Amino acid sequence: MDPTITLAGKEYPIPLLAPKQQRIIGPALGRLRGMKVDAMTTEQFDDLLECVFLAVQRGTPDFSKVAFMDSPIGTRELFEAIPVIVQQTGYMKKTEAQDSQGEAQ
Repeated sequence: MDPTITLAGKEYPIPLLAPKQQRIIGPALGRLRGMKVDAMTTEQFDDLLECVFLAVQRGTPDFSKVAFMDSPIGTRELFEAIPVIVQQTGYMKKTEAQDSQGEAQ
C-alpha cells in the first residue's frame, strides 16, 4: 500500500514516482533543502507546490492543476508532504526522508 499525504482534509496516495516526475521534483527538492518557512521566496514556494502537485497527480491522475491550486491547502500540509515525496523518489531511505522533515520547517 502506498503512503499517503493529507491536503485540505483529503488523503492522497503517493506511489513510487516515475522519471517523468523525478526529473522535475529532484532539482526542486534540491532548491528547497534547508529552506526556512519565514524566509521562503516565491520561487521556493512554487517549487514546493510543483513537488506536491506532481506527487499527488502520480497517484491521482485525474487531479488537475486547477483543482490543486484552488484547494484550501495549508502551507504546513505542503511541508508535511515533503518527507513522503522524498521517500517515494527513491533518493533516500525511509528513515533519512523522515529525518529531513525537520530541515524544511
